Amino acid sequence: MKHKLESYLETLGANEGYGEELWRLYRANAQSVPVEWREIFGGFDAPGAPIQNGVGTAADSDTITPLRGGAARLAANMESSLAVPTATSQRTIAVTRLEAYRRHLNQQLAGQNRKFSITHLLAWALVRALEEFPALNRAYTVVDGGPGQIEHAHVNLGLAVDVERAGGRALLVPVVQHAEELNFPDFAAACARLIRAAQTGKILPQELMGATISLTNPGTIGTRASVPRLMAGQGAILAAGAVAYPAGRRQNLHPDVYLRSPYRAGSGIGRVSGPRGRAAGGRGWIL
Repeated sequence: MKHKLESYLETLGANEGYGEELWRLYRANAQSVPVEWREIFGGFDAPGAPIQNGVGTAADSDTITPLRGGAARLAANMESSLAVPTATSQRTIAVTRLEAYRRHLNQQLAGQNRKFSITHLLAWALVRALEEFPALNRAYTVVDGGPGQIEHAHVNLGLAVDVERAGGRALLVPVVQHAEELNFPDFAAACARLIRAAQTGKILPQELMGATISLTNPGTIGTRASVPRLMAGQGAILAAGAVAYPAGRRQNLHPDVYLRSPYRAGSGIGRVSGPRGRAAGGRGWIL
C-alpha cells in the first residue's frame, strides 16, 4: 500500500519532483519551506516509498549515481507516461498575424510594465479552441480493468516553466484553474502571476495540481520540434517550437514566420482534431 505522502505527491502530476524536494527540506528544517507547504507536510509522519533506481549497463570505469529528489521523480513521471496511449501530430503553421497582433498589443501597453509573448497568445488560443474541440480535454483512464475516459468539467491549463534552482534547473507546471471562465486580461494576469510565483519559489501547493491540458514552449531555447510526454490525467499537451522563417524562403520576399507545434493527445477519446483559424493572406493556418 502506498504511503499517504507518496499518494499526495502523485496529485502534483509533473510537479512531483518539486514537492519531494520541498519534503526533504521540510524534514531537515521545517522553517525552510513556505508556511502553506508546512501545513500540508505536517500531516505526514514518515517519508514516502523509496525511489527505485533505473537499471543500465556501465563500463568498469564508469560511475553510477542514484537519482534523487526532483530528478528521480522526473524519471518516474516520464516512465509512467509511457502507459498513456497517445497520438502525436506535428504541424508547421504560419503565425504572421499572431506576431502582428502581439506587437500591436505590446504597443498599446507601452508604459504599463506589461508585455505579452507568443506563449500568452498560444495559451489563450488553446483554451478557446477547446470550446470547439472539447475531446482534447478528456483524459484516458482505466475503468474496471478496461480503457475509459475522464471528461473534465473545467479547463485547467498547465504552463511549463523553466526554473533556476540551487544545483541546476527544474521544470514546474503551475496550473491556471478554470481557465475557460476567464477573460483575456484576467487570464494573462493569472499566467504572469503563476509564472512569477514559480520562478521565485512562492508557488502554492494547490497551484501545481489538477492540470487537464498543458502547454510547453521549448521554442524559447531554439527547439524546432519535440515529442512532449503526456502525463496521466491530462487530455493533451501542446509543444510550441521556435518561430522562424521556413527553409528555402528569403525573409525579404516571404515575411511569413512559422511555428512548429507538436501536440500530443490521449487516444481512446474520440476523433482528434487540431484547433485552427485562417491565417493572414490565406497562406496557411494559425492556432
